[in-house]
Amino acid sequence: MAKGTGKGMKRGAGRGTGKGVEMGAVKDMERGRNAHMPRLDTVLMVEETMKGLGSCTMTELYRALPRAVVYPTLRLIVSYFQSRGFISVRDNRMEWAYGPAPAAGAHRARPEHGVW
Repeated sequence: MAKGTGKGMKRGAGRGTGKGVEMGAVKDMERGRNAHMPRLDTVLMVEETMKGLGSCTMTELYRALPRAVVYPTLRLIVSYFQSRGFISVRDNRMEWAYGPAPAAGAHRARPEHGVW
């Protein structure tokens, strides 16, 4: 009997993660860097941590995260935030700069006669 085909071994076990299509697309997008697309909960965790820290460097952010994140994935999240204008970067320090728009009509005072 060949090694690795014994009872309990699944066919094709150990040949990959089953994420070949997604990983190939990401690697093409990233030009070979070993990063993957982060899950939504990871992006939200990084966002909340950045808001709590205020101004921070990439290393400070990396060390302050409550869960482990692969450094290239963190760089991908931060570059996404920067490209969308959510953070500002100055002198190697990042700061959360995005705030929700005020509610429509919140900036206007109610007229005297009570009719808008």
